[in-house]
Amino acid sequence: MTTTNLSDFGYKELNELQKILKAMMENGLPEDFYDDEVVPMMNKNSGCVFLTNSNYEVAMLRSDGSLESWYTLPYTGNEGFLDELTIDLLNGNIEEDDDVEYIVKLLDNNNDENLKKVLDYIKEDYTEIYENYEYLIDE
Repeated sequence: MTTTNLSDFGYKELNELQKILKAMMENGLPEDFYDDEVVPMMNKNSGCVFLTNSNYEVAMLRSDGSLESWYTLPYTGNEGFLDELTIDLLNGNIEEDDDVEYIVKLLDNNNDENLKKVLDYIKEDYTEIYENYEYLIDE
């Protein structure tokens, strides 16, 4: 259950929101985060505080104080920052085609340096996905 009602936020959550707003003021929103109807939100179960928008995208604070997009995989629902999801994929912890392709698209859209490593990793087991993106290897 989530809330945007700031009166539901405790001191810890309000402090976290303050850090998020400071990061937003200093560095802006993540590049791939749509800036329409951006609001703070808290997950009442976990206490996690984040920003969301009209596209239901999520931006969370990293331990280094920067804001970064937080993704939810379409098939399994696994969540994380792109670098964490990439590590999970390369460690064999993400196997569903829809999730693999979603990560490849995110890496491509974000011009991430790990794209070629992931394409090399999926070459054998996810040939259809690989073939859709192999042209990127030569770029």
